[in-house]
Amino acid sequence: MTLYRYRHVNSETWRGGCLQQIESRTDANGKELFVRGERKSDVFEVLAPAVRREAPICVKTFAYWDPDFLSEQALLNSQTGEYVEISVAALADRSVTVRGKETAAKRFRITARDLSVDVWYSQDRDWLGLESTTKDGRNLRYELI
Repeated sequence: MTLYRYRHVNSETWRGGCLQQIESRTDANGKELFVRGERKSDVFEVLAPAVRREAPICVKTFAYWDPDFLSEQALLNSQTGEYVEISVAALADRSVTVRGKETAAKRFRITARDLSVDVWYSQDRDWLGLESTTKDGRNLRYELI
């Protein structure tokens, strides 16, 4: 029995640490969403269901693979097209299991209106994993394998 179905396909083009173009489609349990956006001469233009907005010219998404996004004050949500204010806090370092081996990791917590995600990076700034709690209280974890 399927309780919830989710599919998210996202394509992003980056240059110089800035998003140049995005196209995403999401099926969140039957709710269809899309986001299209591209960098124009002085803004990043975003089109999503019933929404057309502008974001700063050097916008970033929740691209966890690039730890430079941790210095941002707002990020583009690739599922909804919202430009979301965030806060980032460095947490105590800890080790995580990567490819079966304990690895020292730097840990950060990203929070927004209805989001809290912990992200881990290696000493060399490589993404190792993330963890979050879903709306129904379940633990969601992605890790490098």
